[in-house]
Amino acid sequence: MQKAFLSSQSNFLEEANDGGTNSKMPIVKVLMYGGRSQQQKDDLARAITDAVESIAKAPRDQTIVVIQEVAKEHYYIGAKRSS
Repeated sequence: MQKAFLSSQSNFLEEANDGGTNSKMPIVKVLMYGGRSQQQKDDLARAITDAVESIAKAPRDQTIVVIQEVAKEHYYIGAKRSS
């Protein structure tokens, strides 16, 4: 089931970026430290989707939000590891 979803999502993203009718579909990627609850991530995705719909006039059902948690030791600020 997971494999089918990923394959379907991949095809959907390719169609969205091919200049066709879905070419206005925004994809927002959020990189952040881990540790937030699922509810916080859900709320963040909802707020981002609301903003994209309101400001960019993008269809809500075509807005994709990807939240990627990254360990602190993988972030560098001013060439210094942040952890």
